[in-house]
Amino acid sequence: MMTGVMLVLLTLTLGNRTTSVWANGTKVPVSPESTRLPNEEVRAHIINSPADCAQNPYRQSEMPVAEPHDEANNEKNHETAFAEPPNPDGPVVVDLGLYIIEVTAIDVVANTFHIEGFMDLIWCDPRLAYSASQTGRHEEIYLEEAALEKIEEIWWPDIEFANEAGAAEIENEELIILPDGTINYEERFSTELEAHYDLRKFPFDRQHLEIEIESFAWDNDYLVLNQQANKIGFSTEFEIPEWEIEGIDTNIEAKQEVRDRKPFSEFLMAMEVTRLSSYYQWKIVLPLIILVAISWSVFWMIGDGLADRMSVSLTGILTIVAYQFIVADGLPKVPYFTLMDSILTLSFVMMALTIMQNIYVNTLYLHEKEETAAHWDKLCRWLFPVSYFGGLILLIVRYLLL
Repeated sequence: MMTGVMLVLLTLTLGNRTTSVWANGTKVPVSPESTRLPNEEVRAHIINSPADCAQNPYRQSEMPVAEPHDEANNEKNHETAFAEPPNPDGPVVVDLGLYIIEVTAIDVVANTFHIEGFMDLIWCDPRLAYSASQTGRHEEIYLEEAALEKIEEIWWPDIEFANEAGAAEIENEELIILPDGTINYEERFSTELEAHYDLRKFPFDRQHLEIEIESFAWDNDYLVLNQQANKIGFSTEFEIPEWEIEGIDTNIEAKQEVRDRKPFSEFLMAMEVTRLSSYYQWKIVLPLIILVAISWSVFWMIGDGLADRMSVSLTGILTIVAYQFIVADGLPKVPYFTLMDSILTLSFVMMALTIMQNIYVNTLYLHEKEETAAHWDKLCRWLFPVSYFGGLILLIVRYLLL
């Protein structure tokens, strides 16, 4: 993927219709299918940005000058000149665009999520201005490795993901320099970001995924980020397994961490995602409720021995323990109870009470108190279901109102 404006020279021959492209001063032959013509909309997008040189005519600081033949001093002077931001009188405006292609993974165990997308930066550096009439170029285009090398030679906003969990992978890069010194940098990236998940309402939980972008080196006194609505986007052509995106909000704010002496301009994209809980409803919660209900069949086993009644109850308890292991595998070891934990615990307690009732009724039979035992069984036939379903309703209401 490569976006931006390219100056294309088409050389067509009647024999084989060869096509050539000028990029970075080099003529590169390409196939007709890959030919890219100048994109005036992209050019207008760069020039009309609030961060371009037309909107921000920064006063150009004095450039150190050395003797023409003194290459070492020339290189040193160049590094010295571009060590400072291009605006000597205030912060540099950097226009930021972010388009998220997809969120490939939400890992609640590792507290991370993975994204892929495009980032677009525009800023002004009049020290890089050149004459289009003299050079014959309306833009300088640098791709991939050439873009990286050029970035090392000029001032760079040093943009990073503040909540990055690992180094970002850059797949494609493009750097465009216009004659007035306006710079447009674009990249396609993939990265893993940190998140803080609140799982109390699991499996009916909502999570906030935040993408934080700021400069690593330049605080608010040197760099200010700007966002435009037409540069911020999110693809709707993908699905996150087990999740649904509810909304997206973006903002620019000044944020100061403990390690920072001054606040930094930060771009924040917050995504609200809702867990698709149908899997847990139909494959865990519903079978669990049916299993607990089946365990109440012992209340109709009048006169049966303790072993028969206990086998039914113990089978239910062992099944609940197995459910707990299944659910625990997909969750971090959090210090609080989730809604699912509470449902499993309530089911476990009801099973345990069923076993205690079995023992008590069996004791009554051993003491020849059949009528009292039958009365307890009849009482539990409605007492246990009311208590269990009432407890489930209270748990769900309590957690969802948190």
